Amino acid sequence: MALGKGGLAALVVLVTASVSAAAEPASGRGGPTERALAKDAELSLSVPDESDAAGRVQALATAAGARLVRGTLQELVLEVPDARYRGLISELRRVGTVRYERVTTRDLGAALEEAAAAIRAGAEARARLERSRALARGVSDELELERALGAEAASSADAARRYAELERRAGVTRVTVRLVAPEPERIDGPRLPFRWLGEVDALRLSDTTTPHDSPRSQASAFIDGQVQLRAEASTGGGALGDGAGAFGLGIGLRSLGAASPVGLYGGFDLALGGGTGFLYRLQPLLGVGAGLGRYVTVGLGAGPGLDGLTGRIPFGVSFPIELSLGLDFIRAVGVTAWARDGWVLASSRREHGAPHAAFGDEASAGLDVLFGERRGPDASVNRAGFRVGLGIREVMGAPMAELSVGVGARQVDF
Repeated sequence: MALGKGGLAALVVLVTASVSAAAEPASGRGGPTERALAKDAELSLSVPDESDAAGRVQALATAAGARLVRGTLQELVLEVPDARYRGLISELRRVGTVRYERVTTRDLGAALEEAAAAIRAGAEARARLERSRALARGVSDELELERALGAEAASSADAARRYAELERRAGVTRVTVRLVAPEPERIDGPRLPFRWLGEVDALRLSDTTTPHDSPRSQASAFIDGQVQLRAEASTGGGALGDGAGAFGLGIGLRSLGAASPVGLYGGFDLALGGGTGFLYRLQPLLGVGAGLGRYVTVGLGAGPGLDGLTGRIPFGVSFPIELSLGLDFIRAVGVTAWARDGWVLASSRREHGAPHAAFGDEASAGLDVLFGERRGPDASVNRAGFRVGLGIREVMGAPMAELSVGVGARQVDF
């Protein structure tokens, strides 16, 4: 039976299509896929001299049975049989220090089976095309057959090369060696006995205009206020006589503004009440203060005021000097200690009325405790709650005990 040009072309297309279908992996129709493993390794080698190390690595790899695939001064790609991989690594350790090593494994069995199926299908296709030569008529049919045979031969050659490459990679480890410079030796600085010594340098010593902040926060401002019920009573003796005392309301305020390191300090005390006489007191204060670290504040102030207890303590113009110390070490409790010593004008009966005073006519000292949780961010903390105060005062040669209870609040900025 003779075929025309159209019939032969149709036969060639049919043969090629059948070959393509045969080249697809036939899952479940053949034997189990052969397990063929290919390994890839990455190695980071620390060397003192990269150019010299590249030549040494290549020479040692050749001696260990490895093959150089490609290489530069910083990176070499080697292939070595799996059984010789550990021996190659041992040889490379003679060149430098292994800083990183990772090995991954791939299964090539399915890819090998696919390449082998393509080779078999190509051989069957060529055989069918050769058998169809008997049906060719004329030059055009012969040319059509030759083109089909050439295309099939090229496809089979590609499949054979792929199979050979996969077969060669099975059982071989491809090693990528990266040559890196060694890490510089780290030398820790000396441990100085004081932290601030490490911050002193020529630049800081020569710069007298720029303020250098301390690494630790320091109290720079505060405001401290209270409203209390106050009681004063004489313990006997002196010009006051027995039973002198009073009970009343007291208001007090102290503040420090922008201390860097010293700031303006001031405040006032106001008290009104009654008892053995009418109690009145107004005492403003003005001076300087500072923060000593984070938890200690100090203030020093003075100023003219007036006070008295009618019938017992005559009116006088007082001029005390007050030293106040705020302590905030405990989270739930704040403490303020204070001491006063000063002069009294416009009342000769109150002069030299404090036997224990260092220099003035009257003296007093006391301690206030503020109960309240310390709250707030790092830049500012506040405390508010119940406040109790105890004090002792020497006036007109007699001691007087002071007790105050009430509420108070304190805020400190850093």
